[in-house]
Amino acid sequence: MRVLGGCDARGGESKYLAVSNWHPGQLTPVIDMMQVLAQVNLQRTFMQRIQQNLVIHSRRIKHRKNSFWLLMLTTAVVFGCTGGPGHAEEAFMPVVDTHIHLYDLARLPGLPWPEKDDKVLYRSVLADEYNKVIVKNKLAGVIVVEASPRVSDNDWVLYHTQEFKGQFLGLIGALEFDKETFKDDLKRLCQNERFLGLRIGTQYLDQPANKDYMKDPVVLANIQRLSDAGKALDVLLLKLEMDDVLYIAKNYPKLKVVINNIDKVISEGKGQGAQPQDKIKAAASYSNVYCKVTSLIHQCTVKPAAKDVTYFKMELERVLELFGEDRLIYGSNWPCIIKDGEFSDHFKEINDYFAPRGRLFLEKLYYRNAEKVYGFRVK
Repeated sequence: MRVLGGCDARGGESKYLAVSNWHPGQLTPVIDMMQVLAQVNLQRTFMQRIQQNLVIHSRRIKHRKNSFWLLMLTTAVVFGCTGGPGHAEEAFMPVVDTHIHLYDLARLPGLPWPEKDDKVLYRSVLADEYNKVIVKNKLAGVIVVEASPRVSDNDWVLYHTQEFKGQFLGLIGALEFDKETFKDDLKRLCQNERFLGLRIGTQYLDQPANKDYMKDPVVLANIQRLSDAGKALDVLLLKLEMDDVLYIAKNYPKLKVVINNIDKVISEGKGQGAQPQDKIKAAASYSNVYCKVTSLIHQCTVKPAAKDVTYFKMELERVLELFGEDRLIYGSNWPCIIKDGEFSDHFKEINDYFAPRGRLFLEKLYYRNAEKVYGFRVK
């Protein structure tokens, strides 16, 4: 039997490791070991190559005569091409930040957010500033979420980020769902491959909530148009209710719905926009409802904000219990988070809690679930 992708004693890649005379059942624990080791800091491609060839050639093995080769193969896998323990090269983990905001105060007056008295956020926040965050933290990409309902702001983001389109993977835009112009605006935005979906609820940032909004036939028809276009729907739970999420999830089963506000999901009914827990559980029961895991430090009511992951353990356990590993999506909510620390502080808080669950879990959280929802691909 030949196991391609082995390593010689010097740490270089050899053509194969020769292993013979094994019983097929003897391979089972080795293959299981491959799956475990693929989640730690070894090169995933190396692990997969060995595992695939073990499976391919297992049928050729009829008898086990020499357990020495089992020990040798295990050693080769553990040491990889690293030269020994403690030298395993950390496999690259793509991380996509699915939630940041960009805006230019000099472009047009009248932005509904941020507020003028916000000394941290009331300034122009442009792509080159966040691109420095991407480089410093080695992120694979970012998605911009539009916080203004003005149609032209969607076009501005797509144009403004064109220079960095390799890093700025797309836009979750904002249109007013109760406008007759929605159909034409959506059609035009869909012509840009980096347009990934819309956020509903943005129109309430600077005005009272309309409790009849989800009863408006124009709104409902436009949600259907978004679903038919194959785009996602982010939901801002400030003045919209979890009942609205339930209605959308039930009546538009092909539409992927993403709850933006993790604090509204785990706040036990306290604070602005907090939702009843029974309604949250009901919404989470729908397979087309996802939740963004945004920074908890920024939403912490204790000031200065707690930066120890144990402080948020119960909250993170709660959201994982509700949505499971296949429907959680990472997002930072930058630049809002800079009020309470650097990007790396916020990311560490999330990563410290979820990292023990293994690489496969982290891949889902940091980019695979987002790829599934928004339709982009990490290169």
